[in-house]
Amino acid sequence: MAYSIDRSRGKVSDIKQNIEQKRNEAKSLEDNKRELLDARLEIQDSDLDENVQRRLLQEIAEALENNSEKAEELSDEMNPDVTDIEDMKQETQLSTESSISERSSLEQKKQLLDRFGIGSSIDAAISDLDGNRADLEDFMESLIDTGKELDDLARRFSTI
Repeated sequence: MAYSIDRSRGKVSDIKQNIEQKRNEAKSLEDNKRELLDARLEIQDSDLDENVQRRLLQEIAEALENNSEKAEELSDEMNPDVTDIEDMKQETQLSTESSISERSSLEQKKQLLDRFGIGSSIDAAISDLDGNRADLEDFMESLIDTGKELDDLARRFSTI
């Protein structure tokens, strides 16, 4: 089956929506962590009974652990997206290489046909390949950027 850049662009669009959703969830988890850490400091500095203070600090520690586990789960949920991006990068690279090879082949055929005055008929195909290659290169940049966004988000989750 031929590589479909449009289908892949659709997948990237879905992945970007997923990234945005995960960013919002990361912000919420970061806010939770900050609030829990603030509460822990307030309780540590309070004049509460030692047993009450210890119990509250234990509950905060458990809530922090749950928050961290949720961040890890969300990070794990991104793994299929990372795999899809890597697969699309590989497919795009292969398609680019194929386009370069095909262009080279057409140029050789054009030189042969130019001797007979009919090489200009291949110019349109060469032009199409050049346009296709430019699209592939632009799409590859998009894939690289999306991969970086996923990596950054995974790092963000790891600090929660």
